Amino acid sequence: MKRCQFSSLEPILLAGWGIILAILFTYGVYIHRRPAVAAMFALAIWALATARASRFSLLERLMITLYVMPFLIMITYFFDPDYIWESTPIRVKLLADPTIIRQTLSIGLIGLVGLVAGMKMAESLQPRRVLVASVGGRATCLDTLLDRYTHKVESLNMLVFFTLLVLSMTLLFLMNNDSHTIFSDTYRGTSGWAMKVNFSGAGLVSYLFFILLFIDAERDKSYFRGFKFLSALLAIGFSILYFELVRGNRDAIGLIAALMGLYLTGDAAPVLNYLKEKFGVIKSDNKRLRKMFVPALVILVIYVAITPLRTRLSRSRTHLSVSDVVVEGFLEQSTWTSILLTNVGSAYFYSMGDIEYLYGQTYLDYLLSLPPGVLTQSLDYERPLERWQNPNCWFHRIGRGGIHPVIVPFHNFGVFGVLVIMAIIGIFIVWVDNPNRSTQRRFLYAGVISGSFKWFWYGDMTIIRVTMGVAMLWVFYRVLLRLGRRFA
Repeated sequence: MKRCQFSSLEPILLAGWGIILAILFTYGVYIHRRPAVAAMFALAIWALATARASRFSLLERLMITLYVMPFLIMITYFFDPDYIWESTPIRVKLLADPTIIRQTLSIGLIGLVGLVAGMKMAESLQPRRVLVASVGGRATCLDTLLDRYTHKVESLNMLVFFTLLVLSMTLLFLMNNDSHTIFSDTYRGTSGWAMKVNFSGAGLVSYLFFILLFIDAERDKSYFRGFKFLSALLAIGFSILYFELVRGNRDAIGLIAALMGLYLTGDAAPVLNYLKEKFGVIKSDNKRLRKMFVPALVILVIYVAITPLRTRLSRSRTHLSVSDVVVEGFLEQSTWTSILLTNVGSAYFYSMGDIEYLYGQTYLDYLLSLPPGVLTQSLDYERPLERWQNPNCWFHRIGRGGIHPVIVPFHNFGVFGVLVIMAIIGIFIVWVDNPNRSTQRRFLYAGVISGSFKWFWYGDMTIIRVTMGVAMLWVFYRVLLRLGRRFA
């Protein structure tokens, strides 16, 4: 069977598998722990290997990885079937219940099947995009390249560029202007001035500004191009190190991933190589991908190590071994393992019969919570979803913060809702994973990557804020370009 023929069958087979699993779950038949873990990671590895949304399919592969990372701790079941990675009594009790664990894995597997099925469906409906999204699109990578040589692309002048760069740094500072650092106090979460005025999106807006300025530097055809890149990277590096990492805040991992994605999918490939690749003369040049391997590895180590560091540096015990980093930072005390506790809590409510399906109320609350917190606070209007009342708060005493993407669908529509909604999310991810169709789509692509970690680990409001922010900032950017052209 040809690859293209099998590709059209992939979403059908996956959807059928997901429906069978959902029916079995409804009738109380759950997959045992080891087979469920093996099936989940086998499916994830296959999906990562066959992802074909675009040249590198970076977003598609990233989201699959983020989905399955919370379940990494369950690989220990192959070595110790009774392994428990928590110490508080209520968590120990839940993790020691084999039925709850089997339900947790079953819901997680159904969600992954739905996610991959949606991705494969979207892939099958469009040709594989290598350097261009579609030949008949409004803009392609070739268009971008030719624009630079024919002087059609506009970019911000240096004064406006630096003004926005300072604004971006200021927003990030306002999110992290607490005088305490991980050297003087234990990590207490984000507690800057922006949080006091309920502007929790300040950090995200600053990331989007940084991304937009990076893209503007890509578009610049003048000799200021290199200077823009250098100044933007220096400002971003300083902001991340001083405003975030020193205070134990790791949110910038999404921004770093977005900038890497822009670099890897950039327009630096010569036109000749594009034409050769288009007609199958040469293979894709992966030189940039190889160059990013070491920096990506270093960033991953820092991201993992910051968890045990931020709980120890302010204490007398400052020694940190490699085993501490692996056990605490990567497994037991990691962010993604904490997310898994929400899956366990959800399975617990289901097994006890205490779950109350919301039938879409949470998604309505998303819409009612769209107005910015700064505005609603000034108007004395309390949004349905605030920092102190949102799906992250559903698992008091069970979870440690965060929420896995299957939880909201499950609590609203049950296990079939998990299958359908995760499939819709998969379709959306593949649609976004198209960074060279146009500059607008490139901005959306990088914006989604910047919010991807918080989306899949802290809730859907992040991706809603990202899409809103991208739309508004793109309009703002176009206005600035128009004004710059008028006064030039």
